[in-house]
Amino acid sequence: MMLRQERKVVLLLQDEHHIPCFPQGSARKVGASIFLTTPHVGQLYHVTLSDDPFGHSVVRGGVFSYTAPVYSVALEPSLLHALTLTGLETYTLRPHPHVVVSHLPEDLNMIVPPHWEETVCLVGLRPFLNVESLTLTDSCLALIAANNEGGDKSHTVYSLHLPSAASLYKEMVRVGRSHRSASPSTYLHLLLEAHLVLTTALQHEMPTEDEAEEDLYSLLQDSSALLGDYYAQCENEAEWRQATQYYQVSSLSPDAVIERLELTCPGLVAVVSSLLLHPNTPSLTAAQANCVLEMLEKVAPEKVSTIILKSTCFTEYKKDKVLSIIKQELSKTNEPRPTDVLALALVFLDRGSPEQVSTVLASLRAYQLVVALLQHSRLLFTVENGSTRLSPLAQVLAEHKKEVFTEVFVSLIGEGSLTLNAFVDAFIAVYPIMSCGPECNTHSLRLRDFLEKFFLEYAHNAEITDQRERYDRAITVLVSLYLASLMGAFGDKTKEDPNWCDQRAALKELYAPRPVFLNLLPPFNVQKKMEKEESQSDKPEGQSSPGQEEEEEEEGTGNLSSSSLHLVVLQSLLSSDLPSAEDRNNVLKFVTSNPDALGAQSLRILCLDPQKQLEYILGEFPHVLLQYGKDMYESAAEWEELVCKLINHKSGLCESDLSYSVYSDVLNDVLSELVMTAPLDVFIRIIPKNRHEELRGHIRQCHSAALALHLRSSLISYAHNVLMQMSK
Repeated sequence: MMLRQERKVVLLLQDEHHIPCFPQGSARKVGASIFLTTPHVGQLYHVTLSDDPFGHSVVRGGVFSYTAPVYSVALEPSLLHALTLTGLETYTLRPHPHVVVSHLPEDLNMIVPPHWEETVCLVGLRPFLNVESLTLTDSCLALIAANNEGGDKSHTVYSLHLPSAASLYKEMVRVGRSHRSASPSTYLHLLLEAHLVLTTALQHEMPTEDEAEEDLYSLLQDSSALLGDYYAQCENEAEWRQATQYYQVSSLSPDAVIERLELTCPGLVAVVSSLLLHPNTPSLTAAQANCVLEMLEKVAPEKVSTIILKSTCFTEYKKDKVLSIIKQELSKTNEPRPTDVLALALVFLDRGSPEQVSTVLASLRAYQLVVALLQHSRLLFTVENGSTRLSPLAQVLAEHKKEVFTEVFVSLIGEGSLTLNAFVDAFIAVYPIMSCGPECNTHSLRLRDFLEKFFLEYAHNAEITDQRERYDRAITVLVSLYLASLMGAFGDKTKEDPNWCDQRAALKELYAPRPVFLNLLPPFNVQKKMEKEESQSDKPEGQSSPGQEEEEEEEGTGNLSSSSLHLVVLQSLLSSDLPSAEDRNNVLKFVTSNPDALGAQSLRILCLDPQKQLEYILGEFPHVLLQYGKDMYESAAEWEELVCKLINHKSGLCESDLSYSVYSDVLNDVLSELVMTAPLDVFIRIIPKNRHEELRGHIRQCHSAALALHLRSSLISYAHNVLMQMSK
């Protein structure tokens, strides 16, 4: 049979998913309660329905052992009335599990009672004889008894007033308290059953005329507090967690819980600490916080630091009292606990003494401080209305513990607790940066160094770099800072971080490998030429080291000045996929406005489209074409475009033109490279058909190279076969 109270429950939940066992278009049923009985024993089962036909669950909701054979039952939301041969028996009726959890806060996952198969409570036993029928109405329980004495058959109607949920609850609690000392298990059983009576009444919105729903809810909070008191007196952590959950339902503040329990209560500290650390606990007043502090000072002073660091509701506390407790704890050990040190620093900040914070933090090793901060990262930043702000503690770290600040925030961003864009905005909000010329300040250096260290860790991590919306703002800032450095903002005399300044020399390919052709462009080709001339002047004429030219080409950025290093790192950034199209357009605008800026030509090339890159290099730096092709091209079609444009450009020049010989040499270099690296059929496709006769010499060289390669392969194969035959 579908119980009446469950019909009301299922109508409360609507769902578009149709379950086959119910008519199409009906409200989604969350479950059903089924009562089965024999003359001596009744059993209640709760069925929880699921979209999955094989996912339904069934639990037993109670076993009813009658005192005499039964022949009729009546069910109301929280009570079972059984008519037996000797009279009327009334038992508590456990609701469906869904009804139980419906009045719990969203973050609680608590089952009441702990054991569903526990025997229910017999709350009424009334003797009646010759009762023929039992009828349940909205307001009473009607019994009709027959009178067969004296030959006259008459009937007597009994109308029994149904008890309200509030009166039933109060009576069960009264009886339970009388058994509290002699039988704690009976006391708990009655408390749990009384709690369920209130839960069912609230779920079905059944307050009587003399009781309001607010009164029922107040009683439910009182019931939760009593259950919390019971579980707090137990000896194990699982029951303390149960106590915490009941206190949360009761809406009692931590100080109110302290007033209900003795200081010797086993679960006092654990329960109060859990309430203080719960994010939904309302903020305590100064008086409430002082009550908590006094208890902790007497019972568990070592917990004070944890509460200070982790609790969001414990803010209006007495700073001097907390300082005294923490200092006393620190004096007990030779090696300070990181949580005590961090809590002490936080209290100094709250007192308005930031100058003492760095001194306190200095008592910890760097790695200890990093670990402690990562465990309490909520102390470092706040998020309000989507905007991230650095906390005062984070600002102290940024100014006095730069390495720790960087390591902590790089880790937080890497693990996803904070986006790089959010960090950049939060940093700039506290430390405004100037990204124009010599006005750049130390804030800019701090931010630049932080971003470089972050990308040193994560530039090649696809999980980070594939999410452009998380770092695009940071890249824009980096580009602007690098451009400012080219205008002299970060000169050699700038007060940079000396430790990081030395390491930056190894960041030539921080974001991505730089194409080698960049070393053949200003300013590196000029530096290379000057260094080569100085080197040659120091050596006897004609003497040079083997492979020197090749080595210089690869190491064209060897010993760099500070400004040149900025250029190299920016080139690495522009060689990656990190900058957006807008960032590249900003660089183009910069080099257009500042054509004499260091490396302006190379920056222009890196920000142009590939086709425009070729045209620009062909017109301005033809000697770079071969290396450009080797760095950038992967297909024969690209080489074909380069060769065609190079031939056409050369054909448009007069032989008397000074640049004619330059383009002729470049063309010969390109074709000589292709002769040695491209297969004959590919080389033929690269050369324009109308130029085959003109370039027949290169075609023959390619043919000869192909024959030589074929001969080499044949000789290797022949030698291999001979060795195989000899080994047999």
